[in-house]
Amino acid sequence: TCFVQHTMASAERTLADGRVVHKVLEYLPMISKLFLGGLGEPSAHPLFSEILERGSGKVCFLTNGLFLDSFDASVIIKNALGFNVSLDAASGEMYSLMRADECCFVKIAGSLKKIIHLRGASRTPAVSISFVIAKRNAPEVRAFIDLALDIGVDSVILHMLNNFKYNVSKVFEYFTENT
Repeated sequence: TCFVQHTMASAERTLADGRVVHKVLEYLPMISKLFLGGLGEPSAHPLFSEILERGSGKVCFLTNGLFLDSFDASVIIKNALGFNVSLDAASGEMYSLMRADECCFVKIAGSLKKIIHLRGASRTPAVSISFVIAKRNAPEVRAFIDLALDIGVDSVILHMLNNFKYNVSKVFEYFTENT
């Protein structure tokens, strides 16, 4: 889809020069954590697996989740400290309005379930999903928490768009009553 092509192009532009990645990797022994995200899709980069392996236990990343099934899940489980998948929807229908095709939503949820199942009782990597609350998707906040419980993620991150009013206390009441 257009979205996938844009995501890959962003990652290639951001980290296109492999020398930049290798320079970052040189500094890994001196740092406790490396966070990848914010400037393109890290998992679309051709050196992503190498980054995870060389930074084993130190790498956290923010992803749209579209490429999680492109990797051997054991590479992520063995090497990532944690990751967050930005979904912004609790249903395929809303996902298609917010981001990409409905089938991508099913694919991402399936990838998350697989990784969580394969990591077993371990809490590494820590897995979270996030939701930016906007006027269009606000009615799905409660269902998003249900989705998180169904998938088995470790945490949920809710972000509010500036100047958007939503009664988050209702979400927390719901969460408290249903956990």
